Amino acid sequence: MKVALFGATGYTGSILLKLIISHPFIDEVFSFSNSSVNTNIGISSDKIKNCKFLSYSSLSDYNFDVVFSALPHLISSEYYVELIDDKIIIDLAADLRLNNSTVFEQVYGKLPAAVKYIGTSEYGLSELNYENISKSNLIANPGCYPTASLLAILPVVKEFNSVTNIIINALSGLSGAGKKANVDLLFSERADNVNVYAPGSKHRHYCEINEKISKYNRDINLSFNPYLIPVNRGIYSSCSIIIEENISYEIINQLFNDIYSDKPFVNIIPLEKLQLKDVIATNNCNISFSINSNHLQVFSCIDNLMKGAAGAAIQNFNLRFGFPETTGLPTLNLL
Repeated sequence: MKVALFGATGYTGSILLKLIISHPFIDEVFSFSNSSVNTNIGISSDKIKNCKFLSYSSLSDYNFDVVFSALPHLISSEYYVELIDDKIIIDLAADLRLNNSTVFEQVYGKLPAAVKYIGTSEYGLSELNYENISKSNLIANPGCYPTASLLAILPVVKEFNSVTNIIINALSGLSGAGKKANVDLLFSERADNVNVYAPGSKHRHYCEINEKISKYNRDINLSFNPYLIPVNRGIYSSCSIIIEENISYEIINQLFNDIYSDKPFVNIIPLEKLQLKDVIATNNCNISFSINSNHLQVFSCIDNLMKGAAGAAIQNFNLRFGFPETTGLPTLNLL
């Protein structure tokens, strides 16, 4: 199978390129980049027939089956919109994540090039939408914050109609901001420092999370508070959920284990064992929980560049083509 990678030089694109090269069922990859056209890729592999990054103007010169797009939001679909009818598209940007074009325009400031396809893609949250992903030719990867949060809260929202309030406090490493020059992201600015930004309903991922939980319960009061922490990679999400009915450790433990028992990348582990470093460089999401009366706290950890982006794209690729879900993906942190 032949694939094209758009946006191959960013943090996510660089990791995705390595995953694609190591995938046993991918035979050839064409890597496209605006910023690095004709520069050497720097990776030796028989799957890279041209050792340099390619120009998008030469797209028609290459024959491929699948597009992975790791381009930024609002830029991504500009490059694949004309290919949607002929290729399988896995988009890591936000262009088709939301189902409502009005909400999208409010959040992102304008509509994407693929606006007519809004609402037609499958949301690529692999563990909870795998049946639809396996039949779709247009897959929209979730954001990294939503991945960590939704894997923690959606099973609860689906099970209990009496959920009234959810507060998500999510701590993110600096690579989540992307590969760009920004004074606020300098080591000297971020070291020994933590801050919240765009809290409540202000962050763009609030709408993504809210849309997905509203499918099951429109009456939940949601607050999403993202924090930057001085680490390179990873997201640690703390989700406080108020449920107006009796819950117990046994009930919640059974719920999570039933839903994720056959999902190779989600691990339900004791709270004292949950730590960010265990998921770095893996496609895992580790989840723990704690209960105080009707107050349920669910904690989750992912690598934002893997399970939150590149790894999830490969996982969706595997689901779409019927390959074993773990093909080409690490489940152990060997760093």
